[in-house]
Amino acid sequence: MPATPTVAQLYSKIADAVQRVHTLRYMPPTAIVMHPRRWAYFLAAADSTGRPLVVPGAGNPQNAIATLGAVAAEQVVGQMHGLPVITDPSMPTTLGTGTNQDVIHILRASDLLLFESGIRSRVLPEVGSGNLTVRLQVYGYLAFTAGRYPKSVVEIGGSGLVAPAF
Repeated sequence: MPATPTVAQLYSKIADAVQRVHTLRYMPPTAIVMHPRRWAYFLAAADSTGRPLVVPGAGNPQNAIATLGAVAAEQVVGQMHGLPVITDPSMPTTLGTGTNQDVIHILRASDLLLFESGIRSRVLPEVGSGNLTVRLQVYGYLAFTAGRYPKSVVEIGGSGLVAPAF
């Protein structure tokens, strides 16, 4: 990707990533995940006459590259390529040689499994028995797997995803 990509070039890279999940996983992707600053980059984009490229979904817009669903930091904020766009501020923004690049993930979320136990607690009186105290423990178990279907996630990154200027 070029060092200063246009929205059109980035849009085509996302389309390529969508087809890669289809082609390599044999199943459709279900979401596009990006940092809020990257979504804001799309929101700020305009065509040659100054019209925004991302417009509200109401009114059945024509020739929009995406639609705006909500102004939010950690949820579905719109649609692009027929997939929900999810923004997540915990996506990395310090990648690359200049430590200013972010990434976009196109993924099939149902292939990424998260297992969580309920919260458990216990009292251990033996530990502090010498001074009449007890130890309280609260814990839970967690497991995540993305390795079962690695072709379910395509990451777009590189020098073309440096911090956007507005």
